[in-house]
This record gives sequence, structure tokens and C-alpha cells, in this order.
Amino acid sequence: MRKILLHALAVLMASCTWVPLEPGAENVLVLPESRLTPQCVSLGKVTVSVADRVGALERHADEIEEDLQALARNHAAGKQADTVVPLGPVENGRQTFGVYRCEKPEELSRRERQRDDSDAVEVLPYGD
Repeated sequence: MRKILLHALAVLMASCTWVPLEPGAENVLVLPESRLTPQCVSLGKVTVSVADRVGALERHADEIEEDLQALARNHAAGKQADTVVPLGPVENGRQTFGVYRCEKPEELSRRERQRDDSDAVEVLPYGD
């Protein structure tokens, strides 16, 4: 019974995110490089890493990516940046991000919402 509980705990831990966003990091956007505007100024790069395994168990790729993005956003907030861009794939729990100051976060966020709205799917009622 104890072995089963330990295994269940390890599985739960392998699917958890561990990196909380620090104050200000919630305003930092994660964008693909193709979405950068000419106003974006590079403030450098940061390579972040997290554990990709818990014991013998591999963590879920989505959870690793979420933690890496949170670390990059935390770093960017400390540099007064408003955008991070993944510069390559996640490898062994590590990823490099470009750090940018693009424009006022509220202006960029508003433009991102407008872009997202243009990609939206219209849902129509069935029948009638």
C-alpha cells in the first residue's frame, strides 16, 4: 500500500508546475519571433532551466514549457521588459529566450487581443 501511495505522489508531482509568476511578470507576453514589431528593442537573452524529471518519471512537456516561460517572464519583469520570445526548442528542461521591451504593455496587449479576435471562430446555433 505504501508503495502505491509513493508512486501516486510521484506521478502527481511530475505533472505539477512549480514556478509562480513574480509581481509584474503577468504583464510580460510570450510571443513567437514573427510577432515582434519594429518598436521592440532587444535587452538580451536568458537561458532558463527546470527539472524535466521527478525521480524516474518524466514531467509532462506542457508543464515544463509553462515553468520555463514563467522563469523567462520573471526575468524579463526584473529587466523592465514586456516581451519574451523562445529562441529554440526545449531541450532537457532548458530553453533560451530573447528579452524585449516593445511598447507600453497595455498597448501591446490590446493589439494582441485584436489579433486573437481576428482568428476567432464564429459559433452559430445548431438547427433553427
